[in-house]
Amino acid sequence: MAVVQISQIQVRRGFLQDLGQLTSGEFGWAIDKLRLFVGNGTIEEGAPYLGNTEILTTQSDLLAQLGNYWYRGLLGGYRVNTGEDGLNPTLRTFQNKVDDFVNIRDFGALGDGFTDDTLAIQRAINEIYGRRSAFTPVITRRTINFHPGVYRISNELLLPPYVTFKNSGKDSVIIVLDSTTANSVVRTTTSTGVWENVLEGSQMGPISVSGINFRTTSTSIPIAILDSASDIVFDKCRFEGPIANDSITSDNGSRHVVIKSSFNNTNSVRFNECDFYRAYNNIEIFNETVISDITFDKCTFSNSYQSITVDSTESTVMSLKVTNSIFNNISQQAVKTSANIDGVVTAFNTFVNVGNNLQGNGNPITPVIQFGGNLSYSFADIMTRPAADSIIVPNIFHGSPVAVSTDATNYFRFGNTFQTIGKTIIFESATENYIPLPDSIKSAELHYSAERGENSRTGTIKYALKNQNVEFHESYTENDNIGLDMSVIYNTKPYIKCAADSSGATTALTYDIKYLR
Repeated sequence: MAVVQISQIQVRRGFLQDLGQLTSGEFGWAIDKLRLFVGNGTIEEGAPYLGNTEILTTQSDLLAQLGNYWYRGLLGGYRVNTGEDGLNPTLRTFQNKVDDFVNIRDFGALGDGFTDDTLAIQRAINEIYGRRSAFTPVITRRTINFHPGVYRISNELLLPPYVTFKNSGKDSVIIVLDSTTANSVVRTTTSTGVWENVLEGSQMGPISVSGINFRTTSTSIPIAILDSASDIVFDKCRFEGPIANDSITSDNGSRHVVIKSSFNNTNSVRFNECDFYRAYNNIEIFNETVISDITFDKCTFSNSYQSITVDSTESTVMSLKVTNSIFNNISQQAVKTSANIDGVVTAFNTFVNVGNNLQGNGNPITPVIQFGGNLSYSFADIMTRPAADSIIVPNIFHGSPVAVSTDATNYFRFGNTFQTIGKTIIFESATENYIPLPDSIKSAELHYSAERGENSRTGTIKYALKNQNVEFHESYTENDNIGLDMSVIYNTKPYIKCAADSSGATTALTYDIKYLR
């Protein structure tokens, strides 16, 4: 068809929805969308189809012009079948495909180490995890990927349920709080961002954070507050306090992670391969309702005053497990629990330069592990404190000076031979101390050693229990009169009774029980 020359360009203007069908060669300008179209013309004129063709501008939706996407998998040497057959692949728009992935920079965060990225990061959290309705309850959720960089924030980040953060490799993403007024760097909240006066049963969690380095510049602000939350996972993260040196020998107030249960139960909290560096207290756990199932595995605790402290307003079985971790340069206790905290287990950990106020060997000040309650055990923990120091201050302390140790109910089994876990108790002079024995054991052999100043004793007590009567026989060897009277009695249940005279020295009693069944 010959080219038709026109002397005037026709331009129709209006809103995109009102442009309608343009005539052949007619331009249409959508003033509300800043997009330009030209009419195709008729089939009789030779146009392949009726309609309008968009002329690309800076406001054009380029992804929509790319057509549909389907996964082909050609790198495998063949085309993958994604639909019912090779002729009907599963099609997706490019916009839909690109929306599979969310990067924090999509919301304006720069991570340049200078810009305040608080609003951008919180906007991403709110939009991805906070937009819920009856029609799309979960469809907006995505993993938020952090581009490598240093993200400075001036207020705490609120983490509602289902938050999932990922990085681009360890130490590639650093979130730094520059504030003296914020409550924390991050904290758990409900889906509406509420964290105070939370209603009973309100959901706070699950949350998964991987590979983020958290820092704070204030000694009075903790890094993470996990309160009334469940199903929380921090994996390969680093928590770094504001202390300028590696020798922390007093309480400066700094905390890495605070775990609480102010309004609802807190449970199923996991820290895997995380580093805790430079703080007065790496982990502070305080139980008000119920806290249970807290795990630290393959973590590193270093250059702190205390590592893990646990307290409660009431007696509770915490089910706290610390395994396969390293504690290095800790001024006082690596693990310290109060008298009403039961059920704490440490296993396969290594403790280096712990409990001596960073003064090295020969200066023990506190136990390495201090269990205040019952049902708490240390398995195969490696402690570099020399034997001489462990005599002055025991590596593992069970109970306060006049309290009993844990119930001797856990054991190793070899065929029909049972061996309980060895425990150490410290008690003062001029006291009577009662160690409960399991009344399910009708007869057993108890092995013990006692250290009291320069004097020591090693002995064996064989006892047999019938109804509420106990028969026992003791034999021992001591280097001098240690001033200790040992017996087995029954008072609602069997006890080892340890009576120390008033010679003035404290007694360190270590014992285990062997029995056949």
